[in-house]
Amino acid sequence: MANLAGSTFAEADSAILSGAGLATSAVLNGETFVYVPSEVFASVTIYAVGNDGTMTQVGNVNDSTATSLGGAISAKAFEVAGNSFLAVAGYLDDAVNIFALSDTAPYLTLVDRAIDTDNPGYELDGASHLATYEGPSGTFLYVGSPLDQGFSVFEVFSDGSLISIQNVADSCFLEVHGGIVTQPFSHAGSIYLPVGGGSENGFSLFLIDPASGLASLHLNVETDAGFFARSDPCN
Repeated sequence: MANLAGSTFAEADSAILSGAGLATSAVLNGETFVYVPSEVFASVTIYAVGNDGTMTQVGNVNDSTATSLGGAISAKAFEVAGNSFLAVAGYLDDAVNIFALSDTAPYLTLVDRAIDTDNPGYELDGASHLATYEGPSGTFLYVGSPLDQGFSVFEVFSDGSLISIQNVADSCFLEVHGGIVTQPFSHAGSIYLPVGGGSENGFSLFLIDPASGLASLHLNVETDAGFFARSDPCN
């Protein structure tokens, strides 16, 4: 059972919430919506949020031949050039889906997707974690995979279409075994992307190029070693 700001929804409702994953929200024309992925039902449930915090289910998007929502585990809302989109990671389908958002039915419209088998370089096997960065020249999506042990980077255009620009696989020089990408942050004029290593007991901190969205290793952090820039960690 899920509780949010005074509203309670059980699975008996028309909402499909079994295996609910990482939800996200967006404001469209002054109205707030919450999007909840379901890993079990391969779907996304959409709620409109009232001024008092109550939530009204307004729709569901279920997996189909056109989508890759199998194991829908996380969702991330973002904007590109004033247009609103939703990225949904499909863990079982090894994919990321991009939907255009609207404040009226059908609320979600698929515009693009990337599937692991489309490109041998993709790090999308078990796609799970999502992060975005809006730079001065474009918007970029980072998709982490614990099974491929790395992450893929896409540029997202104003129509929601994707283009692959980088794939980063784990190695003895990195701590990205878990592929746990988290939201980038800015510090002292630079943009950083933390990526958790999961079972490696550490993480890698990447420096993002604001112009291209590309990520380059800044440093690794390990439980025993502390902060360091590896010189020859493979030996």
